[in-house]
Amino acid sequence: MIYNKYLRMLTFFIFPVLVFLFAIFVEDFFNLSYFFPWADIPLHFIGGVSIGWMVILFFRMWGERDYFRVSKKLISILIVVGVVSLIAVLWEFWEFYFSFTIGWVYEYSLEDILLDLFMGMLGGLGIAVFSKI
Repeated sequence: MIYNKYLRMLTFFIFPVLVFLFAIFVEDFFNLSYFFPWADIPLHFIGGVSIGWMVILFFRMWGERDYFRVSKKLISILIVVGVVSLIAVLWEFWEFYFSFTIGWVYEYSLEDILLDLFMGMLGGLGIAVFSKI
């Protein structure tokens, strides 16, 4: 029983991990952002959708087991967007850290970082609004 619960929770991470691996694959093998600087915009949106979907799956599992239940849709949406925002901010910190410590060369600007954060949050908001939580 416990094994199945943890295995189920592990499957919640499949979509975000696949999005992450796809983004790395596209960047490392095709250097897509060099040729198309706007290419990371849909990737950040899809990343927000994948993290939002993961949070929704956790909500559903916790609701089934009566661990955590939110009765208001608006509160659920705010929690999903909050978790997606936290992960997006941590992601941008991670990119910033590695760009300066190991020499990844990204052309960072405040506008690029804010657009990345906004697209991630927008993806999380979209999946939260249009899904049944």
